[in-house]
Amino acid sequence: MPTVGLALGGGGARGLVHLGVIKVLEEENIPIDIICGTSMGAIIGAIYAQQGNIEEAIKKVKAYLDSEKHGNLELPIIGNDEQEDSTPLSKLARTLAKRVYAISLGARRPFFKSHVLDEAVNFLVKEGKIEETKIPFAAVATDLNSGKTLIFDKGDIRKAVKRSSLVPGFLPPEKEKDLFIADGGITQLIPVESTIKLGAEMVIAISASPSSLPQLKDPAMIDIIERCQLIMGLELSRLQAEKADILIKPHLPYVPWSDFSEYNKFIKIGMDSAKEHLPQIKKLLRRRESWIFRALSFIKPDKSPR
Repeated sequence: MPTVGLALGGGGARGLVHLGVIKVLEEENIPIDIICGTSMGAIIGAIYAQQGNIEEAIKKVKAYLDSEKHGNLELPIIGNDEQEDSTPLSKLARTLAKRVYAISLGARRPFFKSHVLDEAVNFLVKEGKIEETKIPFAAVATDLNSGKTLIFDKGDIRKAVKRSSLVPGFLPPEKEKDLFIADGGITQLIPVESTIKLGAEMVIAISASPSSLPQLKDPAMIDIIERCQLIMGLELSRLQAEKADILIKPHLPYVPWSDFSEYNKFIKIGMDSAKEHLPQIKKLLRRRESWIFRALSFIKPDKSPR
């Protein structure tokens, strides 16, 4: 059987689709030998790698999203003012959030303080080392000084997950020696290359990018910056996805990365998309297993005297 790796893409709240995809893979006994995640993919990947059971992982995530800890964070939703469900109050909230964000950029300080992410990661991910997970795991981040991708597959798991999730402009990068560490999505929104480097012989990539983008109508400058970043991320995702053996790309609506209000919907979308890809995954597994078996059969043990 080939070594199967999951490459879990970033995407904020949309990244909850990973839970649905993994649920179907587990139910169908599809092997998961390596997990590599970016940003929200790293958070979900770490939870599952520690638990080794998708129901427990889903329970953990739902418990956090329904808790006072999450509610008290009051994450502002910076998105398109022309959303269909916009009310005068929600439009006002988004406008204020944009203005505060603009001020924070001008003042050279992040929109959120790092404790916001710390509290979430500490609730969701158990303290420990990456080497102790039930399933081999790695989180991907980016060094802003060199522009290179960083793969954290050893050491403090909470620190690795946090560093993978430091969204530029919203959370401050972390400095370590010559490294200036930020979100993994800057270089690998879907970490296919990193999953291969970790030893995966068959990569199942899961995208958490929106399937379409809403039209911009009289956008503020922040809307334009956000849209440009999203488009660049989509292009990076496409380049990474081309290197995967299987790409699961759920049909996801555009929602701001901080809007977790419909988490059950995203999990269901992930399940539906995984089910559609099951025949393709099983066919490829059979083919790879057969190919490896044939290749090994030609390798005869060396019985010559030593």
